[in-house]
Amino acid sequence: MPRELARILAMVVLAALVGGCGSAPARKDSPSASSAGNRKQAADTNVQLGQGYLAQGRLDLARDKLQKALELDPRSVSGHTVSAVLFEQVGDVERARSHYRRAVELAPESGDVLNNYAVFLCKEGDYPQADQLFARALADAFYKTPAVAHANRGACALSAGQPEAAARHLREAVRIVPDMPDALYGLARATFELGDFMRARAFAQRYEATGQAGADGVLLAYRIERKLGNVRAANEYRQRLLAQFPDSDAARRLEEEGAQR
Repeated sequence: MPRELARILAMVVLAALVGGCGSAPARKDSPSASSAGNRKQAADTNVQLGQGYLAQGRLDLARDKLQKALELDPRSVSGHTVSAVLFEQVGDVERARSHYRRAVELAPESGDVLNNYAVFLCKEGDYPQADQLFARALADAFYKTPAVAHANRGACALSAGQPEAAARHLREAVRIVPDMPDALYGLARATFELGDFMRARAFAQRYEATGQAGADGVLLAYRIERKLGNVRAANEYRQRLLAQFPDSDAARRLEEEGAQR
């Protein structure tokens, strides 16, 4: 998967990690309601602490809190979700996959949970399964951020070499949230790959107007202007990329492209 697309997917899933996910309904053989409620509350507190430590990069403390949360409430959807992100972050793909899968088993209709697992699968290259899960996420009538799943689904399709499908999903994301940076960047990429350079320029300009354009966005704008034959604009983007992001992967790719011409 291209690094810039993986970055988009990761950023979106982290922005909606827990959402409203709590625990799956308790089984009939659970402890008394008051006891179960106390354990669930304690588990939720540990999940919140674990997520906070994860955000701070204190991974050992995050692991301890999340383990405690799942001991208290093995059916904690958010506990499994945050645990999955932790293990994904440390490179333990199989344990991450196990926690994502368990979260989906516990909340099979949750748009947030399905989206998160789909993002993981997409980054692992399992595009068909990821696409099915994105579709299931979007079928959740109570999903609060469908634009996120549309944008992720589009970025995943783009990674799978399907720019037409990518453009379709990304347009839907932009229809819902017109100034969504990730979706606009993805649309600029998709239409560029489809050879529609004028439309790619329009989306790239809208992306730049969000104020979120980084090195990859500047490199894409450079490539678009070159395809359109606008040498002056292309050179301006080239100089901007090298001046503002000299140590970026995008700058390295720019230099490699120049050497190949």
